Amino acid sequence: MRIPAAAVFALLILSAPAVGQRLEVPEAGPGRLRAERVRYDARTQTFHAEGNVILSLGDIIVEAPRLRVDQRRRTVVAEGGVVVRRAGTVLRGHALLYEIVPRLAHVSGEVRLEQDGTVVTAGRMTLNIGTQTVEARDGMRLTRDGTTVTGEEMVAHLAARRAEVTGHAVLVRPAGPASTPDRTARVLAAQETKITAERLRFQWDANEAEAEGTVVVTQPERTARAGRAVYSEARGVLELVESVEIEQRSGEWLVEGGVVGPPRDADSAKALSAPVRLRSDRLVVHLSTRDMQADGRVRVEQEGRLATGDRAIYTRRDQTIILTGSVRLRETDGSWLRADRVIIAIADETFEATGNVETEFSVTRGK
Repeated sequence: MRIPAAAVFALLILSAPAVGQRLEVPEAGPGRLRAERVRYDARTQTFHAEGNVILSLGDIIVEAPRLRVDQRRRTVVAEGGVVVRRAGTVLRGHALLYEIVPRLAHVSGEVRLEQDGTVVTAGRMTLNIGTQTVEARDGMRLTRDGTTVTGEEMVAHLAARRAEVTGHAVLVRPAGPASTPDRTARVLAAQETKITAERLRFQWDANEAEAEGTVVVTQPERTARAGRAVYSEARGVLELVESVEIEQRSGEWLVEGGVVGPPRDADSAKALSAPVRLRSDRLVVHLSTRDMQADGRVRVEQEGRLATGDRAIYTRRDQTIILTGSVRLRETDGSWLRADRVIIAIADETFEATGNVETEFSVTRGK
């Protein structure tokens, strides 16, 4: 059987040390292969390279101890610790299957992708070189400026700096110093914030997240639940919607952080340590001022006390809560008050009611 001239030519070239060998890949143009040893199989049109292998294909570079290029199937298989590089993006793992024409890099085994300060790790990952889209699964984790996002599966759009995570998605925003003289803001900034949901979208360059499906937001002293949550440092808000419920386990963190003074008596200490629960249809927290607004079927409960209304606005600087819309207050002794508007001064422990005020209270006989 005669050996084709092209095969003889290839064998003659590759019998020497393989330094800077060129190879043609159909529909992909020329590539360049460097290695300590290269063997070419003319029947299968396959290059087998070993030892400090460097393969250049267009704008990507593949480095590995062992590598195989199948020109007919247009695939690259690498093993033993692989590095794929492209314009600021580095992808590492144990093994690689690269489909040349669709430009898909499938990497498995302790995979790590790095791009401009963003790191994604997973057991398996697929990078679409053309669209700059990443699919990660098996213990995926995205880290950016201390913020971490984990879940069962993730699709990340590297150019848009956006990730979509499904399956027990968790975002953790770490505690850190606040660049403000405001004491309350400093205390709150020193607390880690965790958002758990069924689905989560994260815009990492703007630190914005949108969570859906049984959303839980937790800090050391409070837990919030809702059907959906939007967190945006760019707009400075945390918005919770759909069956919002917040539990403040106690207010003792305010005393510990120096935000308020110690309680003056036993009743004040009991009120400070008692949990507070708020329910509403929607809640917006302004991150810079920590002011809050709750809308729709607002209900606040603490130690037998109950306050309801259509809207509640909390202003941290003035330490006031303004309840409007069919307001009703009920105390533990059974006394109650109805009004159109009630202003509660937290520091002074007083309130002022206006508009159709009606109240019923207990009168005790003195000694």
